Amino acid sequence: MGGLITSTFLHTVTQQWKDKYLHSWISLGGVFGGAVKLVKALASSGVIDYIPDFVTNRFKFREVARTVMANYFLLPRSPTWSKDETLLQTPNRNYSLGNLDALFNDMGYPLGVEKWRAVGGSAYIGDPGGHHVLLQR
Repeated sequence: MGGLITSTFLHTVTQQWKDKYLHSWISLGGVFGGAVKLVKALASSGVIDYIPDFVTNRFKFREVARTVMANYFLLPRSPTWSKDETLLQTPNRNYSLGNLDALFNDMGYPLGVEKWRAVGGSAYIGDPGGHHVLLQR
C-alpha cells in the first residue's frame, strides 16, 4: 500500500513542495495494478485458505474485510487489468472490472459499489511531475 499512498500523496502536493522536499522516489513492488486476491477476500473470505474453519469463521473474516477501505484501494484496476479480463468466475457469471459493481450487487453488498467508486480512481500511477521516479514491479 505504501507505493499507492505515496503516489497519491505526490500527486496532491504542489510542485513547489516537491522541489523543496523530493529529489527522487523509487517504489519497489508497489501494488499499482491491484490484487485479484482482494476480490476473493471480499466475495468469499478466501484470503485465509490455509486456516481451517474451526480456528476462524470465514464469514466473520469476510465481514471485517468488507469494512476495511484499504481492501477496496487494492482491488484490481486499469490499465493493468482490462475491463473484460475475468477476475472471478462463478457457475452463473464471470466478473471483471467492467462489471465489478454487479459482483457487489449479486453478493447482496451494494455498499461495496460505493466503496469501490470512492477509491477506484484515487490511486495515481506514473510521474508525479518534475522528479526522478522509478516504479519497480
